[in-house]
Amino acid sequence: MAKRKKQTRRPKVEEYSERSAFWPYAGGVMLCLLAVFVLLGGFGTGGPLPTNLFMGAYWALGWAAYLVPVALIYFATAKFMTVDKRIPFTALISMFAFVIMAATWLQTASVTKQPNLTYTGGHGGKVGDLFGGLALNALDKVPASIMFFVFTLLLFFLTFAISLRVLLRVFKPLYRPKHQHTELQALQHPPCFVPHQSVLLQTNP
Repeated sequence: MAKRKKQTRRPKVEEYSERSAFWPYAGGVMLCLLAVFVLLGGFGTGGPLPTNLFMGAYWALGWAAYLVPVALIYFATAKFMTVDKRIPFTALISMFAFVIMAATWLQTASVTKQPNLTYTGGHGGKVGDLFGGLALNALDKVPASIMFFVFTLLLFFLTFAISLRVLLRVFKPLYRPKHQHTELQALQHPPCFVPHQSVLLQTNP
């Protein structure tokens, strides 16, 4: 019988077409330019376009609108640093959550309680008013603002990949181990030397 020829399948070579890096870099530059415009509008300068951009951000986020340039620079940096030149989904969600939580904290911390137990004012914009209003239905101003401040701080550390050990370093000088305390006391109050009785008898005639 004639031997069948072994069919050797050649592995398919996937052809990767490298996308031009021009458009991702251009998008990052545009994000930086937009951040500059919003920042200028926050100071009331730059012309109608920057002012209107900031006013739109202020309508939505209140005082947290000043974090919008930070978020835009953060997104642009993520595009420049990643391999595929795209903003990671986790970075996108964490930054949005950080800005929203900051607006909610500013809203709950700046509202005024009326005699009819309702809250007015606030500087968290429409977003802060929405989430802050839900929290103020269950909590008073002080516990609600403390809660959202803690959430904002945690999201800040998560977004910028900062370890929580940094907070422990702040309180580290307040903590002193017991052995260090005893060593410090020993250095401040050295023990008195008492000669032995036999030594005293030898020295006395």
